[in-house]
Amino acid sequence: MALIGFSSCTDDHFSIDSTVADRQTLWEAISADSELSEYANILSRVYFSKREGSTTVQTYADLLNGDQTFTVWAPKNGTFNYEAWKALLDEGTVSSIYRVENELIRNNMTRFSHQVSGADSMILDLFNGKIAMFNTLTQTIKGQHIDRANIGASNGILHVINGPVSFLHNLYEYMAAQPELDSLYKYIKKHEKITFNEVQSTPGPSIDGEVTWVDSVTYIQNTFLTREMNALLNNEDSCYAVVMPTNSAWKTAYEKALKYFTYQPKYSQTVVPLDGQVEEGTQASAETTEYTTEEWDSIARKHVRDFLAENIAFNMNDPVNVNKDRKSVVEDFGRAGACDSLRNTVYNVFYDPESANIFSGIEPVKLSNGYAFVTDNYNIPTKETYLKKKDMSAFANMISYNSTYSDQPTAETLSWNLQTDLEKDGEGNVINSTDTLFTEKTVLYVKPKGRGNPEVTFRLPNTLSCKYDIYVVTIYNAYVDMLYAFRAEIQCHKGSEKAATPDKLQNPADNSMIFTNRPMYNEDGTLHLTDTVLVQRNYEFPSCYYGLTKAYPTLKIVLQGNTDRNKYTNQMYIDRIILVPKENED
Repeated sequence: MALIGFSSCTDDHFSIDSTVADRQTLWEAISADSELSEYANILSRVYFSKREGSTTVQTYADLLNGDQTFTVWAPKNGTFNYEAWKALLDEGTVSSIYRVENELIRNNMTRFSHQVSGADSMILDLFNGKIAMFNTLTQTIKGQHIDRANIGASNGILHVINGPVSFLHNLYEYMAAQPELDSLYKYIKKHEKITFNEVQSTPGPSIDGEVTWVDSVTYIQNTFLTREMNALLNNEDSCYAVVMPTNSAWKTAYEKALKYFTYQPKYSQTVVPLDGQVEEGTQASAETTEYTTEEWDSIARKHVRDFLAENIAFNMNDPVNVNKDRKSVVEDFGRAGACDSLRNTVYNVFYDPESANIFSGIEPVKLSNGYAFVTDNYNIPTKETYLKKKDMSAFANMISYNSTYSDQPTAETLSWNLQTDLEKDGEGNVINSTDTLFTEKTVLYVKPKGRGNPEVTFRLPNTLSCKYDIYVVTIYNAYVDMLYAFRAEIQCHKGSEKAATPDKLQNPADNSMIFTNRPMYNEDGTLHLTDTVLVQRNYEFPSCYYGLTKAYPTLKIVLQGNTDRNKYTNQMYIDRIILVPKENED
């Protein structure tokens, strides 16, 4: 609770009415006031609930007649839509009754005593978790004028106001209240978990050795909001801009994404030792991943919905999400040229104009903790979500080498001073870059045993069922000042085949089976130590591997230095492997 000071003189009109203090409760004061009969009727009909759907035997009349301390701002008769709230109670559903409780009753009360006194004003946490400015300078609560203040009671303070305290949904509540957002809301809500808080609960007597509880305290945690989305959409202290796809937009985006998550019934993954050697007379072991069709469908649906839902929130306090004046202005989010880039809460960055297209043409809805952008078009770019470029460390993803021809590959730290170098694919997208004054990098060093051609195999985890351009990023071996020549082979599962099968790759440049890196210097004489070698364009993985730990495609590199010892070396530095996914054709 933060205190905000205002300079003003004290108004004696707002002293506590001590004639009733200690003689009547808040409920007695409300029910005895003829101007509050409508509000009193609602209080007497609504049972206090610990959460939606979990009511107690105590009405709010009972609660305000007890010994807990509250401050109540009660709206006078005729200043609020009594008939509409009464109709919700008459409807009798859990959701309609809880709406009255949360949006009207809880929104007009808070714990502890808060009187109008002088010019001291404060930000209060209302009983429903909403935040309200209690401004004694203007004699208002969240802008609503106080008609009669500081009516003392034995269990708190009553203020009579000219209308209810204004209620604004937060982002999560707004999502829940809009039928057109059902698909999005229901998926997020299914991750809610109710947890019992033993420390804050009141124990009762033990029965048959089991502790009973006089008052059990529980709280709701949504693991999707806290973990996957990293956005507390139900937190009143937050501020987010959230893209909320309608049911039709969700369905279209879902069906588009689902094509990339096509699993096969069974995966059999051959596992060899690190040194690639299998004991004579034995076979390499195999790990199996197998589910029923229904289970695979469920896995695919979950991954797709995760990607769609977790990418929709943008933190307004993120320093990336600002306009050219370094200010976070939500109206600028959808204006091309206003913001260089926008970053969502799972740290995917979208650059202008694609970032503006996410919000373009959508009128933001102001809510208590941010803005909702309800849209019939899910325009969050796929190339920064599930079709994001995979940039993988060679050292971290090496799974085996052939010890007959290779020493064990090692991590080597190389130091240089490089100029900026950008490498692009055929569509002009940057796929690899080195930085100015690049000084240090840890890479995989592959070296031969004797005069053999060393070979090393890498896992390519979490690939989708789509086409990829595949690159191997090499570092020029300046110590021997020679080029690399190598062959490449991919093994993957082909849908109907349980075990992975190999594909020997052809060089797209000349259709040969040999790949080479570029010389140390460009034609203009500038230094070029890194090279991003395209080993396959539009290579298609028929089956999806996303989320699988025991099944994955592999890429094998076999050096061919022995083909020309005067030109090529078998000592190779491999930095990374890059996979650039392609959108499937409809």
